[in-house]
Amino acid sequence: MRGVAYNSKVVILKNGHTAPSEEATQAGVDWCINNRTKFNISVITISSGFDVSDSHDCFPNTALSIAINQAHDNGLPIVAATGNGWSTNYIAYPACVRGAISVGASTD
Repeated sequence: MRGVAYNSKVVILKNGHTAPSEEATQAGVDWCINNRTKFNISVITISSGFDVSDSHDCFPNTALSIAINQAHDNGLPIVAATGNGWSTNYIAYPACVRGAISVGASTD
């Protein structure tokens, strides 16, 4: 079956667990940075979020935040889910990281 972008090439990284971990997500971002040229990676999407008390606690010094900001600072945009059910009153981590572009949706 062909979709809207049937000629696109997608690299999918998954840690093999039911719920994603922050460490596996950070490793995936680092892998994309390191393999950007080899696989012509032009954007990273992160569709999982991790619960934090609010956006002010966005953990700027975690390995994942540092990796996201490194990708951003090197021209590799990262789009991250704003909440995915974790948050309704704030932008969840890692979407709240400086270098991330937060996106959301609603079923209502």
